[in-house]
Amino acid sequence: MTDEVIMAKIASFIQDLKDEGIEDVVISAGNEEGFLGIQYDGDPRAIVYLAMTSLVNIMFDSMTKINVGVNEDG
Repeated sequence: MTDEVIMAKIASFIQDLKDEGIEDVVISAGNEEGFLGIQYDGDPRAIVYLAMTSLVNIMFDSMTKINVGVNEDG
């Protein structure tokens, strides 16, 4: 599937969400071949809030999946 087709599907999904009353949307997608797609729609303040909240949630979730330890030296 081409990048253009993927982005068109995301744009269509965003429109479906808007039709259902969702006003602010941030969607990111990527794959191993280097594709990176980001689409957003809505109030810029709400988009920034959604993006930053997602970042924090992903960081906290990733911390539960890795082994983090603290050592005392001296």
